[in-house]
Amino acid sequence: MGFGIEGSIKRRLTLTVMLTVGLSLCLACASFWVYDVVTIRQAMTNQATALARVIGINSAVPLVFADQQAASETLGALSAVTAVTEAVIYDAQGEPFAIYVADSKQKTSFVPPRVERPGWEFASKHLDLFDEIEGIGGSAGTIFIRWDTHELVTRTQWYGAIVLGLLIASIAVAAVLSARLQRHIADPLTALVRGSLAIADGDLSTQVRIDRKDEIGLLAKSFNAMSTGLGSVVSWHVAGGRAPEGRHRRFFELDRTMDSLDPGSQFQRRGARRIGTRDFFIGYGDGFFAR
Repeated sequence: MGFGIEGSIKRRLTLTVMLTVGLSLCLACASFWVYDVVTIRQAMTNQATALARVIGINSAVPLVFADQQAASETLGALSAVTAVTEAVIYDAQGEPFAIYVADSKQKTSFVPPRVERPGWEFASKHLDLFDEIEGIGGSAGTIFIRWDTHELVTRTQWYGAIVLGLLIASIAVAAVLSARLQRHIADPLTALVRGSLAIADGDLSTQVRIDRKDEIGLLAKSFNAMSTGLGSVVSWHVAGGRAPEGRHRRFFELDRTMDSLDPGSQFQRRGARRIGTRDFFIGYGDGFFAR
């Protein structure tokens, strides 16, 4: 199963290592990022809710006595909290009673939102929170607080930069790992392929030197044993003095004929050996199973 990765074994090893390292890194960073975002959002919501409760308690009396100046002074205390950009106190009828805007230049352009039920909602750049102001006989009004989420956006950007840096580092590590894997896996297999091609060209003395104790080493030993066995079979036929029959004859005739070919005709010599070797072993196999 190639997983859609085409090409040589070396290329597959490199891509596999890079994809594995990169995917694992992305999943780990994504997990930490999601956890951090959820934690920060929860902390922002708790802080905004606690602040709204404090402002609401201090605004209940000014709402009851319709003292807008006192309510405005209460909202003015929010200047100590830099994350709060806007705040509004609504009366029991839902009309704006006092307004706070951190940036004085935007005070004239700010439009208070409509009153909503107690709750909170995250937007792209801020958190909007509504909370009820409790009076003596019930609800005295509502408070609205807009909380800047610049901290969350900054953390997300930092996470993106960290992930990018780690991906670049992982590519370098994957390149080193793939190079080591190539020496241990791809290079021995390449040697075996070359040996197989040499045998197909008629060189039955080919041996592959791979001194390992794993599956590839066992494969190399089996390959060398096969090459030695095939050479022994050919030598046995030649030394026995028996005239080859059928497909065997063609192999030996081609082998003798190659000496008469033009030394520069390497293509003809190679093709003749390949055809002769193939027909010889097909004939040898037929003779073996016929016994």
